[in-house]
Amino acid sequence: MDLPDRYTFSDGKVITRAEWAQRERTYFYDDSDPLASVRASDYATPEEIAAIIGELTARRNALLPALRAAKAAAGPYVRAPGETARAWVLRYFKFDDDAQELAAAVGGIEDRRQRLFRAAKELRGDRLPSMDLYDDSPTLLVEVEARRTAAVRRELERREAEYAARPVGDREWDDELRRLAGLDRYLTRGPIIERVRT
Repeated sequence: MDLPDRYTFSDGKVITRAEWAQRERTYFYDDSDPLASVRASDYATPEEIAAIIGELTARRNALLPALRAAKAAAGPYVRAPGETARAWVLRYFKFDDDAQELAAAVGGIEDRRQRLFRAAKELRGDRLPSMDLYDDSPTLLVEVEARRTAAVRRELERREAEYAARPVGDREWDDELRRLAGLDRYLTRGPIIERVRT
């Protein structure tokens, strides 16, 4: 089959056969695709999940004394009950550096506790934690998340191999040339309102 090695659009844009073949055989990862299950039970036993939830709860409770001390030190610089986030931020930026540091210490501990609480809640719902726990992540949870990372890697490698094996012979290139020609005709028809007038 005698086929051209490129397609030139009406606007001068060129797509070569080599470019098309490379694109056809390349898997492009979509961030919205998780690649592997996010169910906790797919990577951990019920006993492991229960143990992780228990440790998350214990770590959250262990932060209470530090939170109380930070709030006592911050005094009036803590976000007041009923104070909106916007009002709090506006007030925060009026603090001097020392006051901001005291307020930030409270916020940092509250954020850690919230992350621990959310992680435990997600695990109870059979989902792996969606937020990073940083140094608060239990060792067993790190191991479980590593199992999922391995599953993601295996699926990614499978998809890349599948794409790499796609046929890019004359028949496929001929189909692509026809598709590009149809697309070119569509793009050069002009706005719909102009087509209606004619």
